[in-house]
Amino acid sequence: MKIAICDDEQVYVDLLREKTEKLIKGRFNEKLTIVGYKKASELIAAYPLELFDVVFLDINMPEMDGRKTAKHLRSLSMNLILVYFSSYDEFVFDSFDASPIGYIRKTKLDEELEKVCYRIIRKYKEYNSLIKIETKEGESCLCPSKVWYIESKRHYLIVSYGDDKFEKIKYPIKKMSELLEDKGFIRIHKSFLLNYRFIFIFEDKEVLLSDLKTRLPLTRNRIKEIRSIYFDWIGGRK
Repeated sequence: MKIAICDDEQVYVDLLREKTEKLIKGRFNEKLTIVGYKKASELIAAYPLELFDVVFLDINMPEMDGRKTAKHLRSLSMNLILVYFSSYDEFVFDSFDASPIGYIRKTKLDEELEKVCYRIIRKYKEYNSLIKIETKEGESCLCPSKVWYIESKRHYLIVSYGDDKFEKIKYPIKKMSELLEDKGFIRIHKSFLLNYRFIFIFEDKEVLLSDLKTRLPLTRNRIKEIRSIYFDWIGGRK
């Protein structure tokens, strides 16, 4: 697991590094690398090369605050695990626009960090878990959280990972739907399975994905049901 900590105060970078390493590496026996940054611009420049799994962001930083930084990082990866931390309690309610996994107050670092680390481990394992699919052409492995959507074309499934990256496997969409039902996938159309994590907005007859250019069709008589399933996922009820 690769973790970045970004805070303009070095003392908090060092403190969070020490406590996070003790909790995740020591208590959860997870191998990890932790890198500290004092400027958001340094973190943003490093991210495409480092591809961190987890980023801790101080909300109140000069130059570029944590919320703007989080929005930028979220635009690069829907699977990045974001955690905010701050000395100011008043930021907690207006800091969730980039879907962080938690908010840690520096005044309550010890008690809140432990709970967040449990969530980090659970989410990290979810994001990196593989499922094996037996096909007539052999065995395929799929990491559900990294798949944007799956399209059925004749006897094949086209698995999209975004950025024009695709994989083709011979497998029925009905069986794939059953396999991925508890992994965050919604059958939005007879030919499409969609990962709820990459939904940006529902339109009249389509759904716009988070890259703001990909549109997929919706089954018109199931739009209300599809929306309900989606909100169950984002609300943590599924």
